[in-house]
Amino acid sequence: MISTFAAFIDSNVFYGARLRSLILYLAQTGLFRARWSNDVHREWMTHLIRNRPDLNESLLERTRRLMDGSVLDCLVTGYEPIIASLTLPDPDDRHILAAAIVAGAGIIVTFNLADFPDTAIEQFGIHARHPDEFILDAIAMNEPMCLEAVQEDLTHYVSPPMTVDSYIDSLERAHVPKTASFLRERKIIFTDNAGIGEQVEAMAKTALHPRLAKWTDTSSRQGATQDEGVTGKAGSRDPARRWKKSR
Repeated sequence: MISTFAAFIDSNVFYGARLRSLILYLAQTGLFRARWSNDVHREWMTHLIRNRPDLNESLLERTRRLMDGSVLDCLVTGYEPIIASLTLPDPDDRHILAAAIVAGAGIIVTFNLADFPDTAIEQFGIHARHPDEFILDAIAMNEPMCLEAVQEDLTHYVSPPMTVDSYIDSLERAHVPKTASFLRERKIIFTDNAGIGEQVEAMAKTALHPRLAKWTDTSSRQGATQDEGVTGKAGSRDPARRWKKSR
């Protein structure tokens, strides 16, 4: 199943390892066509390295390459000429709108909803959507397929492994509480990989989507202990506010 519906992913959604991973697993379902740009990569990586200097930049570059290889035609190019013609509350966000227009996206997935008001973007047939609402929208389109993607995301964490509860709690800390609540109500259907060890690692590397299993090998090792992503610690500060402050 390959959807014709495109969603452009803002850089702040990719900042946190946990949410980044889930979005990419959901993209593998084909329910939507995930799109981003090299400018998006530059932003999330720059802010992450600035706030987490302990991270290995070369591993983030590897994650970037594997992300690009996990979703067909994900990278949007050729949008630079129209950036100057666009108007947004924050001019630095214009590259996001420009790339979304060129990609033919119907939605910009972002924590910064106020920076993409309907008055500025609906003329292009685009609306902004919070990642929490976006994930629930995807689930509403095909719940079994999305829950399978969640299971695969959970299972790929092997270093260290995660329990169902810790995985769902980490999504709540990643500022998608509605998604976390939805999954918590259905947690009985998920199987975690705690205690399975090498068997689970083998499963993760031969998962339904091998390209995704490959890139998430980096995510699981470098990002598994940083599920908060946007806060630097497992705190509750609003990701949109921190993103703007760090620019």
